[in-house]
Amino acid sequence: MIRYIVICSLVFVSAGCNSSTSVKAVPTDDINLPEIKKNVSVTTAKAQRKDFEYQISANGKVRSGKEQMIFAETDGKLLALYATMGEFVQSGKIIIQLDTLLPRHKVNRAELQVFNAGKEYESQLLGYENLLKDRTPVKTADIKKKLRIASGLAEGEESLFEAGYELSKATIRAPFKGLVTDIKVQEGQFVKAGTELFRIYDPTDLRLEIRVLESDVTLLHKGLTAIISPVSASDQHIAAYVQEINPYIDENGLALVKLGIKTGGILFPGMNCTALLNVPLHKSIVVAKEAVIQRSGRSIVFTVENGVARWNYVTVGRDNGKEVEILDGIKVSQEVIISDNLQLANETPVTVQNK
Repeated sequence: MIRYIVICSLVFVSAGCNSSTSVKAVPTDDINLPEIKKNVSVTTAKAQRKDFEYQISANGKVRSGKEQMIFAETDGKLLALYATMGEFVQSGKIIIQLDTLLPRHKVNRAELQVFNAGKEYESQLLGYENLLKDRTPVKTADIKKKLRIASGLAEGEESLFEAGYELSKATIRAPFKGLVTDIKVQEGQFVKAGTELFRIYDPTDLRLEIRVLESDVTLLHKGLTAIISPVSASDQHIAAYVQEINPYIDENGLALVKLGIKTGGILFPGMNCTALLNVPLHKSIVVAKEAVIQRSGRSIVFTVENGVARWNYVTVGRDNGKEVEILDGIKVSQEVIISDNLQLANETPVTVQNK
């Protein structure tokens, strides 16, 4: 009985010793180590040196390069509305006609004033005929000017011009070709000067206004291509390009950038859109975004060496949503683990199963 107890004790001690020698060493500064599994199946990809495409994403609103709210410039009753909402009109087309009775009366009165003052001027000029013969051209012009004022002809011509100008404002025309929108008045309505009438914009000159971080705006240049998508139809992709960069940073650290839209399609002014700009940068070591994980506040990339996972502390650069720029810690062509790396520890046995 005693021999049996001694033998069992020795077996237990021996098993304990073997168990302690099989544990692998791991870095001591990682406080959140996952449990080491016997073997983990992973997929890998090689780290590459290539032109890194940095992606800038920003939201903004669609605007038109030609857009104008038309206001009434004179008082009057709206007699006729010659355009409908959403109608495309040519430049100069009459859109609204106001009542012209009062301004036409002012024109007629001013014409009579000019006629009478003209006769008076001619009569006075005859009395100065002999006097003007010996005068210089400059002196003659000065005398005639005084006669025009004295006869009331100059004042009458000014009144006629003002009356004609007021009459012209009763007819509202399209200032340029475009779509008539946002009509705010109707036939029969009395409008006053300053009343909003309608809006017109050029649908062939649309642009997206976005605001870009000051750290990113220096990477942009005119002509850089972009893709925009309406928030309401994110599956739609419309080609655009950098048209204008405002060289001013606002109080929020943002710069205004205008993207020209090549084809308007389903876009209208005021629409909310997302823009993606791919900016080619210098050649860098690049890995898939899935390869970079965080442990204790530091960036780590696992590589495969001799059938086990090796972790590597890395310094990351820019991130374009798909790939990450590696500034230090990984070399070109190293086999980088891009799946199931959250459950890995240093020297975890792995099986590579690339498709």
